[in-house]
Amino acid sequence: MLAWIDSSWLAEFMRAYQWAFPISEAIHFVGLVILMGSVVVMDLRLLGFARGLPVRVVHTLLPWAWVGFTINLITGTMFFATLPTFYYPNMSLRIKLVLLLLAGLNALWFQLTVSKDIDNWPDDVDVPGQVKLIAGTSLALWISIICFGRFIMYWPPI
Repeated sequence: MLAWIDSSWLAEFMRAYQWAFPISEAIHFVGLVILMGSVVVMDLRLLGFARGLPVRVVHTLLPWAWVGFTINLITGTMFFATLPTFYYPNMSLRIKLVLLLLAGLNALWFQLTVSKDIDNWPDDVDVPGQVKLIAGTSLALWISIICFGRFIMYWPPI
């Protein structure tokens, strides 16, 4: 499988043009800013900060989080294709992927238990404890995902 990825058109493209990887990194960073900007504002509001912001208004940022996530998924795939034999055994990447899975499950928990009722909440609502747990978990997971993503290039430690 790694050999197939290593010989794919995407891998060839990423290696053939010296600007492809740095431009992908810049786009990855833009996606990260869009994703984290949306997630942090939503999570902090759900944790009780900025009660002057109605939760239903902050909830409208959710599609932007998906835009940022999609950008990062695409560019992350491009990075992996560039050097699959480096990335595949990389423990930092593996930890990041597990954290991404947990963040996805946490988002699903939010979607199934909270999201459908947000539009009916009063503007200055103090959210229930379960919602604060979901928001705090989300914030911790996404910060960890960023950290382990940054560690990828430095794994294994020198």
